[in-house]
Amino acid sequence: MKDIIITGGAGFIGTNLINYLINNNRVEARNIFVLDNFYTGEKRNKVNGVNYIKGNTWDIENSFNKNTRFDTLFHFGEYSRISKSFEDIDYVMKSNIYGTSKVIEYCSKHNIKLIYSASSSKFGDKENLSPYAWSKSKAVELIKNYNQWFGLKYEICYFFNVYGKYQIRTGGYATVIGIFEEQYLRRETLTIVKPGVQSRCFTHIDDVVDGVLKAVEHNSNHEWYFKNPKYYSIIQVAQMFDSEYKFVDERKGERWSTCNIENDTKELLNWEAKIELIDYINTVK
Repeated sequence: MKDIIITGGAGFIGTNLINYLINNNRVEARNIFVLDNFYTGEKRNKVNGVNYIKGNTWDIENSFNKNTRFDTLFHFGEYSRISKSFEDIDYVMKSNIYGTSKVIEYCSKHNIKLIYSASSSKFGDKENLSPYAWSKSKAVELIKNYNQWFGLKYEICYFFNVYGKYQIRTGGYATVIGIFEEQYLRRETLTIVKPGVQSRCFTHIDDVVDGVLKAVEHNSNHEWYFKNPKYYSIIQVAQMFDSEYKFVDERKGERWSTCNIENDTKELLNWEAKIELIDYINTVK
Protein backbone atom coordinates (compact mmCIF):
# COMPACT_ATOMS: atom_id res chain seq x y z
CA MET A 1 0.00 0.00 0.00
CA LYS A 2 1.36 3.40 -0.98
CA ASP A 3 1.63 6.40 1.34
CA ILE A 4 -0.65 9.43 1.65
CA ILE A 5 -0.02 13.18 1.97
CA ILE A 6 -2.18 15.62 3.90
CA THR A 7 -1.39 19.28 3.28
CA GLY A 8 -2.42 21.42 6.22
CA GLY A 9 -2.45 18.26 8.33
CA ALA A 10 -1.78 20.16 11.56
CA GLY A 11 -4.96 22.18 11.10
CA PHE A 12 -8.57 21.60 12.06
CA ILE A 13 -9.78 19.22 9.36
CA GLY A 14 -6.44 17.52 8.75
CA THR A 15 -5.92 16.68 12.42
CA ASN A 16 -9.37 15.16 12.71
CA LEU A 17 -8.81 13.08 9.58
CA ILE A 18 -5.48 11.79 10.87
CA ASN A 19 -6.90 10.83 14.26
CA TYR A 20 -9.78 9.01 12.60
CA LEU A 21 -7.49 7.09 10.25
CA ILE A 22 -5.24 5.96 13.09
CA ASN A 23 -7.90 5.25 15.72
CA ASN A 24 -10.20 3.37 13.35
CA ASN A 25 -7.54 1.27 11.61
CA ARG A 26 -8.16 2.97 8.29
CA VAL A 27 -4.48 3.51 7.58
CA GLU A 28 -3.72 -0.17 6.87
CA ALA A 29 -0.08 -0.34 5.69
CA ARG A 30 0.10 3.34 4.77
CA ASN A 31 2.41 5.97 6.15
CA ILE A 32 0.93 9.42 6.65
CA PHE A 33 2.96 12.46 5.60
CA VAL A 34 1.91 16.00 6.50
CA LEU A 35 3.05 19.16 4.73
CA ASP A 36 2.20 22.22 6.80
CA ASN A 37 3.73 25.67 7.19
CA PHE A 38 1.85 26.17 10.50
CA TYR A 39 0.24 29.42 9.36
CA THR A 40 -2.91 28.38 11.22
CA GLY A 41 -2.00 24.78 12.02
CA GLU A 42 -0.80 24.04 15.55
CA LYS A 43 2.29 22.06 16.54
CA ARG A 44 0.33 20.79 19.53
CA ASN A 45 -1.95 18.97 17.07
CA LYS A 46 0.85 16.66 15.95
CA VAL A 47 0.00 12.96 16.17
CA ASN A 48 2.57 10.30 17.05
CA GLY A 49 3.61 8.14 14.14
CA VAL A 50 2.86 10.77 11.51
CA ASN A 51 5.65 12.31 9.41
CA TYR A 52 5.36 16.11 9.67
CA ILE A 53 7.29 18.27 7.22
CA LYS A 54 7.34 22.04 7.68
CA GLY A 55 7.02 23.66 4.28
CA ASN A 56 4.82 25.45 1.77
CA THR A 57 2.56 23.94 -0.84
CA TRP A 58 4.21 25.93 -3.61
CA ASP A 59 7.41 24.01 -2.86
CA ILE A 60 5.76 20.58 -2.65
CA GLU A 61 7.92 19.08 -5.40
CA ASN A 62 11.02 19.56 -3.21
CA SER A 63 9.39 18.57 0.07
CA PHE A 64 9.36 14.78 -0.28
CA ASN A 65 11.83 12.05 -1.13
CA LYS A 66 11.51 11.40 -4.83
CA ASN A 67 11.62 7.64 -4.18
CA THR A 68 8.51 7.77 -1.99
CA ARG A 69 5.35 6.78 -3.84
CA PHE A 70 2.05 8.33 -2.84
CA ASP A 71 -1.37 7.33 -4.10
CA THR A 72 -3.59 9.94 -2.41
CA LEU A 73 -3.15 13.58 -1.44
CA PHE A 74 -5.68 15.38 0.77
CA HIS A 75 -5.30 19.10 0.08
CA PHE A 76 -6.41 21.07 3.15
CA GLY A 77 -3.43 23.43 3.22
CA GLU A 78 -4.95 26.66 1.92
CA TYR A 79 -5.88 30.05 3.29
CA SER A 80 -9.41 29.63 4.61
CA ARG A 81 -11.11 32.73 5.94
CA ILE A 82 -13.54 35.05 4.17
CA SER A 83 -13.49 38.47 5.83
CA LYS A 84 -9.75 38.51 6.56
CA SER A 85 -8.93 37.56 2.96
CA PHE A 86 -9.41 41.23 2.01
CA GLU A 87 -6.53 42.10 4.34
CA ASP A 88 -4.38 39.11 3.38
CA ILE A 89 -4.98 39.11 -0.38
CA ASP A 90 -1.30 38.64 -1.29
CA TYR A 91 -1.08 35.51 0.83
CA VAL A 92 -4.45 34.28 -0.45
CA MET A 93 -3.13 34.44 -4.00
CA LYS A 94 0.15 32.75 -3.07
CA SER A 95 -1.50 29.99 -1.07
CA ASN A 96 -4.76 29.33 -2.90
CA ILE A 97 -3.72 30.09 -6.46
CA TYR A 98 0.03 29.51 -6.75
CA GLY A 99 0.35 26.91 -3.98
CA THR A 100 -2.67 24.93 -5.07
CA SER A 101 -1.59 25.02 -8.72
CA LYS A 102 1.69 23.40 -7.65
CA VAL A 103 -0.18 20.75 -5.64
CA ILE A 104 -2.36 19.98 -8.68
CA GLU A 105 0.70 19.81 -10.92
CA TYR A 106 2.47 17.52 -8.41
CA CYS A 107 -0.49 15.11 -8.29
CA SER A 108 -0.78 15.06 -12.06
CA LYS A 109 2.94 14.49 -12.60
CA HIS A 110 3.19 11.65 -10.07
CA ASN A 111 -0.20 10.01 -10.74
CA ILE A 112 -1.56 10.83 -7.27
CA LYS A 113 -5.28 11.06 -6.62
CA LEU A 114 -6.21 14.54 -5.35
CA ILE A 115 -8.86 15.06 -2.69
CA TYR A 116 -9.65 18.77 -2.66
CA SER A 117 -11.39 20.65 0.14
CA ALA A 118 -13.63 23.05 -1.75
CA SER A 119 -15.67 25.74 -0.04
CA SER A 120 -19.37 26.48 0.26
CA SER A 121 -18.45 30.18 -0.15
CA LYS A 122 -18.71 29.49 -3.87
CA PHE A 123 -22.48 29.24 -3.49
CA GLY A 124 -25.20 31.48 -2.09
CA ASP A 125 -26.89 34.74 -2.93
CA LYS A 126 -23.85 36.00 -4.86
CA GLU A 127 -20.62 34.46 -6.17
CA ASN A 128 -17.05 35.56 -5.49
CA LEU A 129 -17.87 37.94 -2.65
CA SER A 130 -14.29 37.78 -1.37
CA PRO A 131 -10.75 37.02 -2.55
CA TYR A 132 -11.03 33.73 -0.66
CA ALA A 133 -14.25 32.65 -2.42
CA TRP A 134 -12.86 33.62 -5.82
CA SER A 135 -9.60 31.73 -5.28
CA LYS A 136 -11.40 28.57 -4.18
CA SER A 137 -13.67 28.61 -7.23
CA LYS A 138 -10.65 29.01 -9.54
CA ALA A 139 -8.92 26.05 -7.92
CA VAL A 140 -11.94 23.86 -8.69
CA GLU A 141 -11.86 25.05 -12.28
CA LEU A 142 -8.15 24.24 -12.59
CA ILE A 143 -8.59 20.75 -11.14
CA LYS A 144 -11.25 19.93 -13.70
CA ASN A 145 -9.08 21.28 -16.50
CA TYR A 146 -6.13 19.14 -15.38
CA ASN A 147 -8.42 16.13 -15.55
CA GLN A 148 -9.27 16.96 -19.16
CA TRP A 149 -5.72 17.94 -20.12
CA PHE A 150 -3.67 15.32 -18.29
CA GLY A 151 -6.05 12.76 -16.76
CA LEU A 152 -5.73 14.00 -13.17
CA LYS A 153 -7.67 11.81 -10.73
CA TYR A 154 -9.66 13.84 -8.22
CA GLU A 155 -12.61 14.09 -5.88
CA ILE A 156 -13.82 17.60 -4.97
CA CYS A 157 -15.39 17.85 -1.51
CA TYR A 158 -17.44 20.91 -0.61
CA PHE A 159 -17.46 21.71 3.12
CA PHE A 160 -20.26 23.73 4.70
CA ASN A 161 -19.44 25.57 7.94
CA VAL A 162 -17.57 22.76 9.62
CA TYR A 163 -17.24 22.75 13.42
CA GLY A 164 -15.99 20.44 16.16
CA LYS A 165 -12.82 19.29 17.90
CA TYR A 166 -9.62 21.21 17.03
CA GLN A 167 -11.54 24.12 15.50
CA ILE A 168 -9.94 27.55 15.87
CA ARG A 169 -11.73 29.43 18.65
CA THR A 170 -9.83 32.71 18.93
CA GLY A 171 -8.32 35.31 16.62
CA GLY A 172 -9.11 36.42 13.11
CA TYR A 173 -9.22 32.87 11.70
CA ALA A 174 -11.83 31.53 14.11
CA THR A 175 -15.24 30.41 12.82
CA VAL A 176 -18.57 31.37 14.35
CA ILE A 177 -19.12 28.16 16.33
CA GLY A 178 -15.57 28.30 17.65
CA ILE A 179 -15.98 31.96 18.60
CA PHE A 180 -19.28 31.34 20.39
CA GLU A 181 -17.83 28.30 22.19
CA GLU A 182 -14.82 30.25 23.44
CA GLN A 183 -16.94 33.21 24.52
CA TYR A 184 -19.39 30.91 26.30
CA LEU A 185 -16.65 29.07 28.21
CA ARG A 186 -15.15 32.42 29.24
CA ARG A 187 -18.63 33.60 30.32
CA GLU A 188 -18.44 36.47 27.88
CA THR A 189 -21.26 38.01 25.87
CA LEU A 190 -21.56 36.34 22.48
CA THR A 191 -20.84 38.63 19.52
CA ILE A 192 -23.11 38.39 16.48
CA VAL A 193 -22.12 39.99 13.21
CA LYS A 194 -24.95 42.25 12.06
CA PRO A 195 -27.72 41.73 11.16
CA GLY A 196 -27.71 38.20 12.60
CA VAL A 197 -30.41 36.81 10.33
CA GLN A 198 -27.92 35.47 7.78
CA SER A 199 -28.44 31.70 7.60
CA ARG A 200 -26.00 28.81 7.48
CA CYS A 201 -26.01 25.03 7.60
CA PHE A 202 -23.44 23.70 10.08
CA THR A 203 -21.73 20.33 9.57
CA HIS A 204 -19.87 18.42 12.27
CA ILE A 205 -16.27 17.45 11.54
CA ASP A 206 -16.94 13.75 12.15
CA ASP A 207 -19.57 13.77 9.40
CA VAL A 208 -17.16 15.57 7.07
CA VAL A 209 -14.36 13.05 7.69
CA ASP A 210 -16.76 10.19 7.05
CA GLY A 211 -17.81 11.79 3.77
CA VAL A 212 -14.27 12.49 2.61
CA LEU A 213 -13.20 8.88 3.16
CA LYS A 214 -16.22 7.61 1.27
CA ALA A 215 -15.36 9.96 -1.59
CA VAL A 216 -11.79 8.63 -1.69
CA GLU A 217 -13.09 5.12 -2.28
CA HIS A 218 -15.50 6.15 -5.03
CA ASN A 219 -12.98 6.94 -7.79
CA SER A 220 -15.29 8.98 -9.99
CA ASN A 221 -13.78 12.48 -10.55
CA HIS A 222 -16.88 13.97 -8.97
CA GLU A 223 -18.06 16.85 -6.79
CA TRP A 224 -19.43 15.94 -3.36
CA TYR A 225 -21.41 18.13 -0.96
CA PHE A 226 -21.00 17.51 2.75
CA LYS A 227 -23.62 19.61 4.49
CA ASN A 228 -26.16 19.21 7.22
CA PRO A 229 -29.50 20.11 5.59
CA LYS A 230 -30.75 22.16 8.55
CA TYR A 231 -30.34 25.93 8.34
CA TYR A 232 -30.03 28.30 11.27
CA SER A 233 -29.65 32.05 11.52
CA ILE A 234 -26.67 33.27 13.52
CA ILE A 235 -29.07 34.58 16.15
CA GLN A 236 -30.64 31.14 16.48
CA VAL A 237 -27.19 29.61 16.96
CA ALA A 238 -26.34 32.13 19.68
CA GLN A 239 -29.62 31.36 21.43
CA MET A 240 -28.67 27.66 21.57
CA PHE A 241 -25.92 28.64 24.03
CA ASP A 242 -28.49 30.20 26.41
CA SER A 243 -26.18 33.17 26.75
CA GLU A 244 -26.45 36.92 26.35
CA TYR A 245 -25.37 38.30 23.00
CA LYS A 246 -24.67 41.62 21.33
CA PHE A 247 -24.20 42.79 17.74
CA VAL A 248 -20.96 43.86 16.09
CA ASP A 249 -20.41 45.59 12.77
CA GLU A 250 -21.21 43.83 9.52
CA ARG A 251 -18.23 42.25 7.79
CA LYS A 252 -17.26 42.56 4.16
CA GLY A 253 -17.71 39.50 1.94
CA GLU A 254 -20.28 37.67 4.07
CA ARG A 255 -23.14 35.83 2.33
CA TRP A 256 -26.76 36.12 3.44
CA SER A 257 -27.32 32.42 2.90
CA THR A 258 -26.04 29.26 1.29
CA CYS A 259 -28.43 28.09 -1.39
CA ASN A 260 -29.81 24.59 -1.64
CA ILE A 261 -27.76 22.73 -4.22
CA GLU A 262 -29.06 19.78 -6.18
CA ASN A 263 -26.56 16.95 -5.78
CA ASP A 264 -26.28 13.17 -5.63
CA THR A 265 -23.95 12.82 -2.63
CA LYS A 266 -26.45 10.99 -0.45
CA GLU A 267 -27.46 8.56 -3.19
CA LEU A 268 -24.01 7.74 -4.57
CA LEU A 269 -22.03 7.74 -1.32
CA ASN A 270 -24.75 6.62 1.06
CA TRP A 271 -23.76 9.62 3.15
CA GLU A 272 -25.77 12.01 5.27
CA ALA A 273 -24.99 14.18 8.27
CA LYS A 274 -25.71 12.41 11.56
CA ILE A 275 -24.65 14.96 14.20
CA GLU A 276 -26.88 17.93 14.98
CA LEU A 277 -25.52 21.32 16.00
CA ILE A 278 -27.64 21.55 19.16
CA ASP A 279 -26.30 18.18 20.37
CA TYR A 280 -22.73 19.43 20.01
CA ILE A 281 -23.49 22.72 21.75
CA ASN A 282 -25.08 20.78 24.65
CA THR A 283 -21.75 19.01 25.19
CA VAL A 284 -20.08 22.40 25.56
CA LYS A 285 -22.60 23.80 28.04
